[in-house]
Amino acid sequence: MAEVVVSVLLVLGAALALVGSWGVVVLPRFLSRIHGPSVVTTGGLGTLLLASLIWFWFDGGRLTGRELLVSFVLAVTAPITGHALSRAWLARHPKDPVDLGPGRDDS
Repeated sequence: MAEVVVSVLLVLGAALALVGSWGVVVLPRFLSRIHGPSVVTTGGLGTLLLASLIWFWFDGGRLTGRELLVSFVLAVTAPITGHALSRAWLARHPKDPVDLGPGRDDS
């Protein structure tokens, strides 16, 4: 049973990471390339870490702290990194209009 759950989580995590990586290539502007993939890739890596946690729990009968530590570090650093990169881009391109998405304008 654990093998099935872990397999499903691994496939789901890999698919989410692939979608996030694809977004980096396809999305047109820097700010959209930084936001969408970071959210999806973080979810993909979290799913892979959950699969690892479940596998080692069923395999050895104990929970390991490594996956929890990596999840915590990822959850803390991913938003900070995205925010810092966005602020750096905005400081470097002050007159460049920001892509606000469909149906919204700059005013």
